Amino acid sequence: MNTTETLSVTTRFYGLFGDVVGASRVEISMLRDATVADLLHVLKDRYGDRFWQRVMEDPTRISRFVELIVNGRQVARDALDTPLATTDEQQEAVVNVLVLPPAAGG
Repeated sequence: MNTTETLSVTTRFYGLFGDVVGASRVEISMLRDATVADLLHVLKDRYGDRFWQRVMEDPTRISRFVELIVNGRQVARDALDTPLATTDEQQEAVVNVLVLPPAAGG
């Protein structure tokens, strides 16, 4: 695989993230070998610390209140090395970022 090739990444934001980033969807061009960590750092650079504090529990773990789905598969909280493209032929990736509200006790 040529790592200089690019991948079109559609990132959709749900819940509170729409307010944090000011959009429900963004398109980003990334290198084909990009990972979830790479995407999150691009989003942090673009949307700042408020975004980062909502999505990350610490530098190595996604918050327990965030669900990250890449191409229809949920990403484990500590699996930041998950690739955005799963095949050499893949031209696009779809990433869904969902903030889950804290569970109400009862």
